[in-house]
Amino acid sequence: MLSDFVKAIGELATKAKGLQFKKPDLEPSYVYYLLDGDGKPVRVEAAPGMRLHTAGSLETVIQFAKRAKRLQSGNGPAGERRSGGKAETVAAAAILGRSLGPVCWYSRKGVVCIEEDSTRRDRCTLPLTLSAQWKKLQALEGDTWLEHKPLLLLLKTVFRDCLGQDRSFVDVVKEINWNVTASGDSAVRNDGSSVGKSMIAKVSGAGQLPEYVSLDVLVFASGFPQIRLQIECSFDVDIQAQVQKFKLTPLPGQLENGLARAELQLGDMLGQALDEDGIPCWLGEP
Repeated sequence: MLSDFVKAIGELATKAKGLQFKKPDLEPSYVYYLLDGDGKPVRVEAAPGMRLHTAGSLETVIQFAKRAKRLQSGNGPAGERRSGGKAETVAAAAILGRSLGPVCWYSRKGVVCIEEDSTRRDRCTLPLTLSAQWKKLQALEGDTWLEHKPLLLLLKTVFRDCLGQDRSFVDVVKEINWNVTASGDSAVRNDGSSVGKSMIAKVSGAGQLPEYVSLDVLVFASGFPQIRLQIECSFDVDIQAQVQKFKLTPLPGQLENGLARAELQLGDMLGQALDEDGIPCWLGEP
């Protein structure tokens, strides 16, 4: 069978030496004509392009993978089978070496199902974006100080649903009273102006503030409300500043390790849905 196929390919290659390509304007973009050695036009329809589906949920990717597995085995429902069923799969395996079937890849960037791993053409992708809370914590990893009002606004909006057992933290921050007074020490110039006047900041209520705050943060912006992680942050007050300054900083490694744990949860969800179908799921990007 394979020798007949190779022979047919050789005959086509021989005939193609005299072929000329024509693309008529009135035909669809996928139709073109070849002129054979006798000058006769042969109408040809190009093979379909890659299908790059964008899924709206993880369940859509899972169903796409299951459907691909059914089609590979020729067990799809009526009207959904490939034209040749198992025979076509066998023919494809003879040409490509073997049919590998669907495969899924997952990472913090998204979930991808490739319909046939031997050709890696048609695929269904669920792109993932990080939540607003997670992005804000990434921005706070640097040397970022916040004044009193911006800090309160941040806690009451972006992190409103993240405080968990530390909900009283907002009330404690509200009660902070910041007074700045000038000391009597100064130097007087000959022109009568005073310089070098030192400022003394008094922060009442700061003793009630915790050194660390735990935030219960949603990792992805949509689609996975169950993937939430506890992120430990340090909380600091700059009592030497003339204005109210605070710093909320994720502890080292908290965010990166958190994303790694979120990827493992994605893998578990895919594995539970696809293991029984024998569809492999790999951590990474195709």
